[in-house]
Amino acid sequence: TFVPSRFVANTCQQHYRHKKYYLFGVTTRGGGGSSNNLTTPIRATTLSDEELLVKNNSRSGDDTEEDESSANKNLSSITKGLVENDFGGISYVTTASDRHQVIFVLGGPGAGKGTQCDNLIGHYKSVFHFSVGDLLRNASGPQKEMIESYLVAGKIVPVEISLGLLEQAMKDASATSNGGIFLVDGFPRNFDNVDGWRRIMGDCSDVLGVFVFDCPVEELERRILSRGETSGRSDDNIASARKRFATFETQTMPVVNSLENEVNVIHIEGDKSLDEVWSSTRAAMDDIVKNGVLNANQKLLDAIADKDWEEYSNLCDKSMVEGEEQEVQEEASEEEESSTSNLRTHFDLEHIKGDGHGDGRQESIVSNAEITIHGKTAVVAYDRIVRHAETGEDLSKMRETRVWHDKDGWVNVHFVRKPL
Repeated sequence: TFVPSRFVANTCQQHYRHKKYYLFGVTTRGGGGSSNNLTTPIRATTLSDEELLVKNNSRSGDDTEEDESSANKNLSSITKGLVENDFGGISYVTTASDRHQVIFVLGGPGAGKGTQCDNLIGHYKSVFHFSVGDLLRNASGPQKEMIESYLVAGKIVPVEISLGLLEQAMKDASATSNGGIFLVDGFPRNFDNVDGWRRIMGDCSDVLGVFVFDCPVEELERRILSRGETSGRSDDNIASARKRFATFETQTMPVVNSLENEVNVIHIEGDKSLDEVWSSTRAAMDDIVKNGVLNANQKLLDAIADKDWEEYSNLCDKSMVEGEEQEVQEEASEEEESSTSNLRTHFDLEHIKGDGHGDGRQESIVSNAEITIHGKTAVVAYDRIVRHAETGEDLSKMRETRVWHDKDGWVNVHFVRKPL
């Protein structure tokens, strides 16, 4: 069987962009200038991750290398602001405070993306949900009719339009909140979307992960027909649903596969019971929410070491020192113990006193960390050694537990120390 070499090359590039191929042994058959030229059979061999060379009678190697470079740039730029860290044996990532933190949420039509996103924003504090489909359906102005024609036909709306609406929605949300995680529902749907994200959003956002809700087509069709009875959506019919599902399989799933090696892609079985799907979704979200909690805890310990009162006060809730609820089991004078009514005195108690130790920098060595997320509350426990930076002397060894609440940002509301 003979196939056009351009078809083979393009197919490999579009559907297996995370693989590397070398196509060779290409010669022309048929008329010299005919658009129907066929080639001899092409043999494909997988190469190393560092190599890619596609040769055929209509496309140069330079063009192919440029395409591959663009594909790698597309993928890497969606996470370029993330920095990997470790807190007591738990890995987590951080990003600059002025960059949007994003989770892509994907699945076929009727897979339950919207339902689970609603659950997430109700369970967690600083989580925002933007459905690209809803933004498109609710768009107004001269673009409305054009967008409607794409949706009814089951086609993907041009990325510039989708991201223009999304970017504005994220800016509006950021203006009224202190950061958070943005759930971007129904994006990216193809490689053009990924490229558009890089161009438009790459310099202001980082993708923390991808949630993919997997569901059989038979179940998706049943849900679409049921939803269409009350939703009023023009695309909630069996014909549009099948077109959208075909688009998801042929254009979106290759994107998901290509992202596997770049970001944390989590597949969730969407055809389970609502409780089971929610349990899996919540576990996936907890793993991402922990990044913010551990980052806050590390910043707090750094503020203590640096004696940075301003940073410490920003990371602590004022209610933490009201009344007698704290169990701070460190040696302190009776005068200090009676002065816990203000945060500044509490800040002073964070430092080990006695034998001149309070004069030098005290660093923390953390190990055996554990974290539990309960929606808007998190508990972090760890072994902590307080060490004099100059002498290397261990001043104290303790098991420390801190409770954090999300109040438009994670703040410490309670802590307990027990000597080791």
